[in-house]
Order: sequence, then C-alpha cells, then structure tokens
Amino acid sequence: MYENALAISSLSMNYGKKIVLKDINFFASPFTITAVVGKNGCGKSSLVSCINGERRYFGKISAFGEDLAYKTCRERAKIISVLPQTLPRPHMKVFELVGFGRSPYIKLGQRLSYSDKKIIYDSIERIGISRLADCFVDEISGGEVQKAYLAMILCQNTSILVLDEPTAHMDIAYENEFLELLQILKTKYKKTIITVLHDLNLAVRYADQIAIMDNGKIVISAPTKDILDAEIIEKTFKIRKYVSEGKVFFSA
Repeated sequence: MYENALAISSLSMNYGKKIVLKDINFFASPFTITAVVGKNGCGKSSLVSCINGERRYFGKISAFGEDLAYKTCRERAKIISVLPQTLPRPHMKVFELVGFGRSPYIKLGQRLSYSDKKIIYDSIERIGISRLADCFVDEISGGEVQKAYLAMILCQNTSILVLDEPTAHMDIAYENEFLELLQILKTKYKKTIITVLHDLNLAVRYADQIAIMDNGKIVISAPTKDILDAEIIEKTFKIRKYVSEGKVFFSA
C-alpha cells in the first residue's frame, strides 16, 4: 500500500499575472478524511480545480505514486472523482444523474450494461436515497440533490473523492448527516476523502487531518489532534476555542 493516496508537491497556479496558489505541499493518507479549511478567497477551490485537471499548474499532483499530469481525462476520472461547489439541477431522474458516474467506463454511444446499472443502484442505495431514484433532480430538496451527486461520484468507482464545500448550503441536521455518510464511505468502502469545509467545527469533528490554507498557501497540514494542540486555528482565524463535554468548538 502507498503511504499517500494523494500527494501534492511544489504546486503553484496563476490567474493571468495573479498568483493564486504558492508552493503547495500536501498529502492525504489512504482511507482518511482530510478537511481543507481557510478564509474566503484563500485558494481552496483553485486547489480543487488543479486536482481535477481543470487548471494549468506548476508542480506535481500524484495519486498512489503516479503523476496525474501524464493521465488522460478518462484515466484521471477512474482514479479521482470530484464534486464541485456549484451543482446544476437538471430535469432528469436521480438514476440518470447518478449514471453519469459511469461515463469514464463507457465508450461514446455505448449503452449502460447490466453491470453498470447494478453499480448505479448500489451507489444510490449506499447513500440512502433509493426512494429518490425515479424522482427528478430539480424537484427534490437541496440536501437530497447533494446526496444524489455524492452517489454519482461514488458510482464513478474511484479510490479518491474530492469535494468542494459540499455542506455549504445545508442546514445543521443535513450537514452532520452528510459528513456521517463520508465517514461510512471512508471506513466501510475504503475511500480517501479530501473535502473543503467552511465550518471549522465540522472539520474538527469529522476530519482525520486538517489542512489550513491562507493567502494561497498551506499554513499547516497535520492530524486534527496536532492542529488543535498547536492552537494554529485560533491564530489563523482570530477565533477562540471552547471545550464542552469533551468536544471542541470554535467561535468568534
């Protein structure tokens, strides 16, 4: 087994003349959840875009020891699946949406096989939305849409899942339910998950490792316990830490 599922070294990216990411060094161990946190505009979504191959970058992004720069889009999509921040709500059934996760394995014009359909149904069941399979995506709630897309990237059958602020528009109950789903994917289905989170309390509660971004750089990336012990969150975000009933919380 490789020590790192995903490894990023000396990564930089520009938008025109503006430097957005500066010398990023970061890794995610297999079968863990890593939360990427930081203030708005610090480069979190740009980092996700680089991992997804959407942006030209300098440096190296490797998955299980292989440089992704030498992979085709189809090959990359069999290794890493990415859930972007903005999710469209097309007028199609949830089953059809989830089926797009099989795209890397199907040639142009080819129909879904029995095996593909089984994987789609299995993914829908794993996420717990079987009752929504025949519902239209634009007629279900925002939290349900998020779950449908999670089923889609699960259907893609990759070892690494990357999510960009998946809980940004959810209420508290849905946030916790969604992140508990990620815990199940990590432990039961052996997925490595990197997720951008806007809520530090969720990051501390659910992530094995936290990477803190500030001004286009990774300030620190370490196990959650080490991050808390170093008090780096308080220093970076100018907030206070509270402990209640053995749990850690942050507040302004």
